[in-house]
Amino acid sequence: MEASNMKDETDLIVFAHNLILHKHQRGGRWFHQHLPDCISFKDDEVPHTTSPLINAGGLYATPLGIATVRDYIIEHAECNDQITLNMLIHSDIQITDNNGTERLLQTTTFKQGFGPLNNVAFNSQYTMDSLDRVGGWDCFLSPIVHQYDRLFQSKLTNGNCE
Repeated sequence: MEASNMKDETDLIVFAHNLILHKHQRGGRWFHQHLPDCISFKDDEVPHTTSPLINAGGLYATPLGIATVRDYIIEHAECNDQITLNMLIHSDIQITDNNGTERLLQTTTFKQGFGPLNNVAFNSQYTMDSLDRVGGWDCFLSPIVHQYDRLFQSKLTNGNCE
């Protein structure tokens, strides 16, 4: 589900890196290098290599969404949390909602540089105003900046937005 189509039934909101899961790209190489540690995943469960790499450092969720993430991480405890979250996001996970209805986990993914959390490491792009505040591609300020200490690995785009 795209962020622009977010609806009330969203269980989980996540934020992507500016990387995909292709095994020959930086984020994808890391993902595929650590995936063999996750013996509980089958080969046919691995996300498509054009899927965005989701950052495990920040997410928003309903109580049902966070309980699903918790249970999934516990179920796959041998895996790195980054891999587990990506497997969860890029899979069709059945949940039972508070009404007892079986349905798919509804997820909204913000692309890197959009939404309230901005992942600024590993090939991301950002804007900066005259007060050195980080913003997204749309020049809105980012209220939460994840991995600010790695800002040097990113690219300043569009100069100043003022």
